[in-house]
Amino acid sequence: MSVYQNQNVVNRLKLARWLQVIYEETIENEGNCLNEIDFSIRNLYAYLKLRRLRLHHLESKMLSEGLGSFKQSEEHVEHFLQKSIENLTNRPIGSEGRYDWWKATRLRKERATCLFGAYDSEKTVKKMVTMDMNMSNETIERLLKCGMDLARINCSHDSPGEWIKMIYKIKQIEAAIGNDGCQIFMDLPGPKIRVKNILYNPYTTKVSVNSDEAKQGMVAERKMNDVEDVKASFMIEIKGRDHFQSIEGNEVLEIKQGNEQKAKLNIIKVLDDHSLLVETHESFEVNQNCKLFIGNTGIDITNVQLDPMQMRLKKGYKVRIYLDENNFKRIRGNSQCACISVSHPKALRNVRLKDRVYFDDGQVEGKVMRITPDFIELLILTPSEKAKKIKAGKGVNFPDSFVHLMMPNLTNQDLKYLPVIIEHADIIGLSFVNHPQDVKKLKDILEDYGRTDIGIVAKIETKEGVNQLSSILEEGLQYPKFGVMIARGDLAVEIGFQTMISIQQHIISMCNAAHVPVIWATEVLELLTKKGQPSRSEISDVFLGSKSDCIMLNKGPYISESLKMLDMLLQGEITSNVFYRSDTRNFFQSQFEIMNIRRTT
Repeated sequence: MSVYQNQNVVNRLKLARWLQVIYEETIENEGNCLNEIDFSIRNLYAYLKLRRLRLHHLESKMLSEGLGSFKQSEEHVEHFLQKSIENLTNRPIGSEGRYDWWKATRLRKERATCLFGAYDSEKTVKKMVTMDMNMSNETIERLLKCGMDLARINCSHDSPGEWIKMIYKIKQIEAAIGNDGCQIFMDLPGPKIRVKNILYNPYTTKVSVNSDEAKQGMVAERKMNDVEDVKASFMIEIKGRDHFQSIEGNEVLEIKQGNEQKAKLNIIKVLDDHSLLVETHESFEVNQNCKLFIGNTGIDITNVQLDPMQMRLKKGYKVRIYLDENNFKRIRGNSQCACISVSHPKALRNVRLKDRVYFDDGQVEGKVMRITPDFIELLILTPSEKAKKIKAGKGVNFPDSFVHLMMPNLTNQDLKYLPVIIEHADIIGLSFVNHPQDVKKLKDILEDYGRTDIGIVAKIETKEGVNQLSSILEEGLQYPKFGVMIARGDLAVEIGFQTMISIQQHIISMCNAAHVPVIWATEVLELLTKKGQPSRSEISDVFLGSKSDCIMLNKGPYISESLKMLDMLLQGEITSNVFYRSDTRNFFQSQFEIMNIRRTT
């Protein structure tokens, strides 16, 4: 035997000893009589013990011996280590367990089938679509024909009556086209902090009007909240009173900034002594530096609101979050701050100075500059150039403020909606899961209703949810139908965009180790859905998402095109099977032939 061969044998035995040490540190001998739940929990525990070790120095040695990577050990850690050692030493180190490699790899797919329904032979990933309550029957039919497996209803929006109407519509269209099996996924609103009302907006507001239409609005001499309900696209509040007593109608108001005319408003109707119904045929921008002119009389504009309520924010702007809308009415405050109210204001008790705040999944960033008993004042840091539009209902994140400690996971609104959701849902999305007790509470409610046939999906979208993931998985495995959603919108804001890439992969790895199905959600093919044209990075994102069991698309005007694209990409198997695809073989065959010709000539 040569010196090289001797050294090779020594290296193999040394690697085997290292792996033996890892095996003994990682694997607990609990016998082979584990049920499926205990096996998954045991494997997750072993995987976590393995991943806490420094393994990078062994990775290249493993590959040099023709062995697998530690990255491939997720689904059965014991089997991976055992077979690696046996291949190095040529002798068995233990008996075969009840769960061999193939049984372990089938477990997650079996649980995914139990949760999402049967997979077609050609499908490896289910497709979920977020429904818009205004979707036409034709759009729903196209979605079903394009392979929509799950219809998601976000219960943070609209009403129970509208949800039920949408569900019946889906079922009727399914029956009409001879399709069945589309499951109803209903998200509980959860303790998400959202912009409730935009109380006051001192910043530039754009009233957009299409060329072939006119928009009606209101001009009022008092606070917007005091004006009776009138169908209006915009509302302009002016300072003072008794300006409208002499107006008889059919007159024209002008909005000017200095000597520049911004808009003309035709008076349609005098509603009362303090408010007018007006109409405009052109888009215009208005702010507090503008004045409203009735004849030659200029009147200060104090507030502008659009319907739906919205504001535009950029660097340098200030926002006050009022903890009680009555406090805003009482003190009104600084005219240079936008003023809003939020859902769940009690959750903001832990907010501290310089805490970060994000609107609309990170589109706008600010920090806390002032805290009073009545309001929290923010300074907007980004965007720097073009202001971003923030509407009522958009999310607000406080990643530094431990807001989850001040709110129950199942809110009063959730408990109010649950009877309707339990009656109609196949799967319930549990939002903002932070602790295993959150899953247990919903599990207990479903058991009380006798509806353990309904699936539970724990949405991981907070820093605490990531920290408690192993416990959440362990609790979820006690329920017959359980899965995890990587809700990347809120999660990216909570943990930071720079760590999002690694964390989303860690979540998938841990779910693989626990044999728990995963949903890949948020902004998948978002540009295609919203604008009709995908970006290159979106295609790569689908590749990452194809490692999951289900991919979720958000709603948008081009949702049918997005679903077709997703179906095409998934059927083309741009996933881990890319290595074995026929077009892959053809590509390398042609490259081989070119290189072979060069070598032979």
